Amino acid sequence: MEIQKDTLLRLAQLARLNPDEAEQSSLAKSLGDLVQYIDQIRGLDLSNVEPMMHVTDTAKPLRPDVVQPGLSTEEAFVNAPVENLGHFSIPKTIQ
Repeated sequence: MEIQKDTLLRLAQLARLNPDEAEQSSLAKSLGDLVQYIDQIRGLDLSNVEPMMHVTDTAKPLRPDVVQPGLSTEEAFVNAPVENLGHFSIPKTIQ
């Protein structure tokens, strides 16, 4: 499939590209091949293909969701360089 030059230049403008003449012919061929490939995919009969969520049907093993005790406030701040009113204090990173 051949891509029109005005269509190619419009797409290049939208992509903020400025191809020279040699690049334009290469891009036109590549885009034409891509459109032709997409047309091939559109032409496939997928009526007997089941929709799927994942490539494999195997279930992913998950750990049980069990509530476990967390750290106390004192334990959480043991290695903190600076603690301020129950929060970690870190150096400012944005000017």
